[in-house]
Amino acid sequence: FLALLTTYVGFAYWRFKHPVVDTAIFQEGAIFLGVYWIIFTAAGFLSRHEEMTANKRSTFINLNNGGFFALITITMLQVPELRDQYWIFPLAFSGVLVGLYFLAKRLLTDEELFADVILAKAAVLLTLAFMTLQSAGQFRALLLAAESITILYFGLRSRQRLLQYAAAAIALVGAAFAGYAVVLTVSKLYGGFWAPTLRLGMFFGLLMLVAAWVARHWEGEREPDDPLRQLPDLFAVIGLGFGLITCLATLTREHPAITAFAFASFGLVALCLSKSLRIVSLLIFGEIYLFGGLLLWLP
Repeated sequence: FLALLTTYVGFAYWRFKHPVVDTAIFQEGAIFLGVYWIIFTAAGFLSRHEEMTANKRSTFINLNNGGFFALITITMLQVPELRDQYWIFPLAFSGVLVGLYFLAKRLLTDEELFADVILAKAAVLLTLAFMTLQSAGQFRALLLAAESITILYFGLRSRQRLLQYAAAAIALVGAAFAGYAVVLTVSKLYGGFWAPTLRLGMFFGLLMLVAAWVARHWEGEREPDDPLRQLPDLFAVIGLGFGLITCLATLTREHPAITAFAFASFGLVALCLSKSLRIVSLLIFGEIYLFGGLLLWLP
């Protein structure tokens, strides 16, 4: 652990004393970091010392991955001509982590949590790659929603509370991206119909409902005062609330009948699911949707 810390801190000190000015200098530093990463990864995987417990191994490997990824990112973004190509790095590193996942499943069969955390990190990096790809800008909210479900699943299966909190935070960030797209559409069209925004809002809402189901299905036993007990309701509120806002923003003015039908359909589905999933917000939003649909049917 001390060797890992001093190695990356030493590199960071040297790197900031000698800033990256072109691609050649970046590649020189990247080779050093790559060698460090390989050495410490091998040490973490191959060590069978009695003091290298499962938790210590996971911490060691994650610190190694984090130090390598952070320093490569910082130095790469210092080179203007490399910034547009940054998405390639998290994409490639996510593939490397998937390989480490299969290696961990093969070599460390009694440390299942270790392998699952590596796979979760690979999913995060894959999402980051698409997030930083300029042509994927309009899909960022959906990518964040998918990442939130992935992180939530691994957090619940591994009982890692930090991952569960992270999933909720990622969902809120995704809602901000999607909400901005809806507001931008409304400001331009003054409430008119715009199919891409409708699809974005509906798919984002559905993914949040999937997250609510995952949170309820794999939540396990929780203390009565545990704030994480509210995770299913949080995801359901985001999903159903966003569907409500999207319908009102994109359909009401030009297509009130379709909007009313959509509201009533969502309301019935929410009411049916509220009992089986035991999510209070589904019941509340189901009633709101039905009431809204009835109002829109009125002349």
